[in-house]
Amino acid sequence: MIKLFGTSDDSANLRYFREGDTVRSYDNEDKCVVVGTFRDWLWLDPVDYRDAAPFTGRAQDYELVRRG
Repeated sequence: MIKLFGTSDDSANLRYFREGDTVRSYDNEDKCVVVGTFRDWLWLDPVDYRDAAPFTGRAQDYELVRRG
């Protein structure tokens, strides 16, 4: 097997999310809306905590709640 430069070993675990999807972290019940994606990173806007700032998270740490 040839490994290409810049590929991630996490690519096998990558879940495909789209802008507008609602996701939930595996370690808590807090929901977030996906506002952007880049490779295996998600830019998330918290739903349950409206005063919180958007943040990034690894796609492998989230599951889809509802398609946006």
